[in-house]
Amino acid sequence: MAGLIQHYKIDSSPEGVWSLLKDGERYLTGVTGSAPTQISDEWPEAGSTAQHSVGIGPARKSVLTIVRHSHAPRTLRMEIRAGWLGTLGLDLEVRPWGGAAFVTVQEYPLGPHRACTPSPSQRR
Repeated sequence: MAGLIQHYKIDSSPEGVWSLLKDGERYLTGVTGSAPTQISDEWPEAGSTAQHSVGIGPARKSVLTIVRHSHAPRTLRMEIRAGWLGTLGLDLEVRPWGGAAFVTVQEYPLGPHRACTPSPSQRR
C-alpha cells in the first residue's frame, strides 16, 4: 500500500509551526482532532509518547503516538499505533517559504496492528 503525501503553505514561520507541534495538547486537539489523555513531558523529543483517542463515527479508539525522530524546527517523525486499525508512520517536514512555511506531511502504513500501550522502555 502506498503512502499519502500532502503539502501545505502555512502563513507562519517554520518556528511558529514548530511551536504548535511542540505543544502536544494543542497539536493533538487542534490538528488531529483527537482528545489527549496523557502526553510525555518531553514531547516532541524522540521517544516521547502521547496516549489519545480518535473518533471513528460514534466509536472512540485508543491510540498511542510515539515520536521516532525530532529535529526542531524542521522534521518530526511519529509512529501511530491504533490497535486493530493498524500502525501508521507520519513524517512532517517544515521548510521556509518566503515569510511563511511549506509543510510536507507523509503518511504510510508501518504494518499490522500493534498494542496501543507503551512498552516499559517507552513509559515515562
